[in-house]
Amino acid sequence: HGNIFFLCVSRFEGPRPVLVATHSYNTETDLSVVRGVLQTPTLNLEPRRHYSFAQGPSAWHVFGGLDGLAYVLICAAAYPQRCAQACLEELERTFVSKHG
Repeated sequence: HGNIFFLCVSRFEGPRPVLVATHSYNTETDLSVVRGVLQTPTLNLEPRRHYSFAQGPSAWHVFGGLDGLAYVLICAAAYPQRCAQACLEELERTFVSKHG
């Protein structure tokens, strides 16, 4: 509780990310920063691959879905990486099952 600050589903129109769904919990998230991270050339999103990095007191986790979507989670830096990855995989399953 209180470890996850932001979740997002994004698709791409060419190189440009389009945020399809976002949710912030007890925080304000600058969506232009999220778009900027998704556009980072070194990110090189691949299906089923998990990327993570620390940014101050937060950790960012990005997961490339099989459906060409990207799933983003921002959480407390101390939140276990395996939990963040499991959360993103569950987000993918839930999103795909409801929105195909």
